Amino acid sequence: MTYASMQQLIHDLRVHQIELEQQNNELRRIQAELDSAQARYFDFYDMAPVGYVCVDGDDRILQANLTTATLLGLDRSRLANQKVSRFIYKEDQDIYYLLRKQALACVLPHSCELRLRHSDGSAFWVRLLAIVVKSDEGIPVLRIVLSDIAERKQAEAALLENRKFRDAILDSVTSQIAVLDRSGTIVAVNQPWRRFARDNSVEPGATANHTDIGVNYIDICQATCGDASATAIQARDGILKVIAGDLPSFYLEYPCHSPTQQRWFDLRVTPLYLDGHGVVVTHTEATDRKQLQSAQLALAVEEKLATSRQQLRELVALNEATREQERKYIAREVHDELGQVLTALRMDMSLLGMRYGEQDPALLAEVQGMKVLADRAIQGVRDVATRLRPTALDMGLVPAIEWLCLEFSRVNHLPCVFNTQGYLNLDDARAVVIFRIAQESLTNITRYAKASSVGVNLGHHGQELRLEVSDNGCGFDVNAIRQDRSFGLLGMRERAISLGGGLEVTSAPGQGTVVALNIPFPVVEERGQA
Repeated sequence: MTYASMQQLIHDLRVHQIELEQQNNELRRIQAELDSAQARYFDFYDMAPVGYVCVDGDDRILQANLTTATLLGLDRSRLANQKVSRFIYKEDQDIYYLLRKQALACVLPHSCELRLRHSDGSAFWVRLLAIVVKSDEGIPVLRIVLSDIAERKQAEAALLENRKFRDAILDSVTSQIAVLDRSGTIVAVNQPWRRFARDNSVEPGATANHTDIGVNYIDICQATCGDASATAIQARDGILKVIAGDLPSFYLEYPCHSPTQQRWFDLRVTPLYLDGHGVVVTHTEATDRKQLQSAQLALAVEEKLATSRQQLRELVALNEATREQERKYIAREVHDELGQVLTALRMDMSLLGMRYGEQDPALLAEVQGMKVLADRAIQGVRDVATRLRPTALDMGLVPAIEWLCLEFSRVNHLPCVFNTQGYLNLDDARAVVIFRIAQESLTNITRYAKASSVGVNLGHHGQELRLEVSDNGCGFDVNAIRQDRSFGLLGMRERAISLGGGLEVTSAPGQGTVVALNIPFPVVEERGQA
């Protein structure tokens, strides 16, 4: 190679080197511009007011902006490769899966509304817009835009709550209410209106014609006017005048009789002070007011009668208590005073016979006869005292009824089984009333039942004391006895009522009888008897 050719080669190499350096500088400038543009793009991407998420085919997050991370309350670095469904409220995940399926099957964007979970566990509403695009590698990816709609949802919930509150107010009013616009068309009704329309429909269960929303109420009145209804004419004219502002309000009382009863209603029309105005029509049943005077009179009579009955029962209870006190006093006086006198007299007769009987056999015989009479008098005193008030009552209700059953069996030669839960701690007044009811029941069995066995049960169930006297006798017609006004059963019932309880008599001819007394009383068993 000659020197000249070598110089030319060196020159060409330097030219190429300069061109390469120029090209490299140009490439660096272009790269710098691209980097700057990309930085500006990602700054806008991160500062956007909505969330942007890029998701691969496995539902994993490829890219997310800062707004998305802020919405979820997480660092953006923690979102990479996470599944979107992880951040969706459990109950709303099916909505997301359906949206994803629709978006992947169609190039058009699809949207839905669902709840996402914040990092603190709370849920918030977002509108989710998804569209399928292809990545630089040609792989389909899902681009998702997230818009926070929490405020809108709160406003919708508040609006819905207000509507529910308004409807609840209307439905809580017992009157039948319909709201009409200026043309007279029904725009709202309450539940009593619907119920009345349904109950008075020609077809059972269906809503009556011309009573639902969207129907013109003026036309209804007009159609009724064709049947020469003066009430409908008045109602129509009154509504029209209130709508026109010629009347501040309108009131009408009208009959609305059904096949089964006589009914009256009040019609009130008042203005609706809203845009477009309109009126509120209220129907209130006035049947009670029509019958108010007679009802008040009947109520007053019933109250007086109830008061008289209560006073009578209190008087009867007082009389019974007084009689029991007198019986108790007389029984003690007879037993203690007369009994002691007769006992002392008999002792004197015995002493007289011992001293002079041997001297005068006739005197001894007379003394012996007098002793027999004295014994009969003593027994009579005991019987009288027992009938007035058994001494067993002083020992308590259970011993008293047990003695009563033994005496019944001894006198009538009938088995009388007594069952009880143990000693019952009752005051004397209640114990006496219960004892007398049991005594009266056993007396009735002796007189009428013709029974072969009798049972008496005494116990308590919760806060009630129950006495039950039953027999297997001939029984009777309870209704017939009530019509005959049997004073025995009536007296027992009144005694039961005086204790705040009741008396039930169950019987039928040939099926025996059960007399059951129930009184409210917190029965406490004596210690050691539980």
